[in-house]
Formats: sequence, structure tokens, C-alpha cells
Amino acid sequence: MTETTSPRSQLIDDLFRAIDAKDVDGLLAHLAPDATQRFGNQEPLRGHEQIRAANEEFFGAIDSLRHDVTGLWESDDTVIVRLDASYARLDGLTVTVPAVSILTVSGGLIAEYQVFVDMAPIFAPA
Repeated sequence: MTETTSPRSQLIDDLFRAIDAKDVDGLLAHLAPDATQRFGNQEPLRGHEQIRAANEEFFGAIDSLRHDVTGLWESDDTVIVRLDASYARLDGLTVTVPAVSILTVSGGLIAEYQVFVDMAPIFAPA
């Protein structure tokens, strides 16, 4: 796989722009209705209803977030995104952690969205 620029990279930019705005409708607009979203070893979220509920809950637990893409690779229908994710906590502390997302794209929408990140620092006591 080699780093590339493509229409899928625009999809990824738009996806993270929506997430960084804590715009759940914008996030869902990029996901197939029956998409799955999975964080690490948690059970996958299935479909817009579960994905909406979990993301609304998470967005309510932080002040803001920002994703800085540091690498993007494509192979067939798979996109791998390496990024630095910065979270402004409700106590005012900002935590930045490395993350990787692996997405499967079908018909211009994300069918599978896997996130690999250590969330512990985001919720650790100050």
C-alpha cells in the first residue's frame, strides 16, 4: 500500500470534519445505513441508531476534539488512516493520543469503521 490522494481522501476529510464538529448527523451521512462502528475491543455498533446513541453519549462526555491525519493509505475498498486525536476534556485538560482507523468503503459510503485508540487518558483523573 502506498500513501495516496483520491476521492476517498475527501470522504475521510469530510468524515473527520463532521466528527470534530461533534455533528452526529454529519457523521452518519458518511456511513451506510447498516454500517458498523467499532472502538478497539468493544462490541461493534450496528446501524445508524446504535452509532448515533454511542457518539452522542461520547460527544457529551468531552468538550471538543480534533483529528489530525498523519497518513492515509488505500487498498481496494479499504482505507487506513493514521492520526493524532486531541480531546479537550470537560475539566479543561487537552489530551492527544495516536490512533488508527480502518474503514471499508462501498458505494461511496463507509460500511465498516474500526477505531484503534487508547481512550484511557481521555477519562483518567487529572
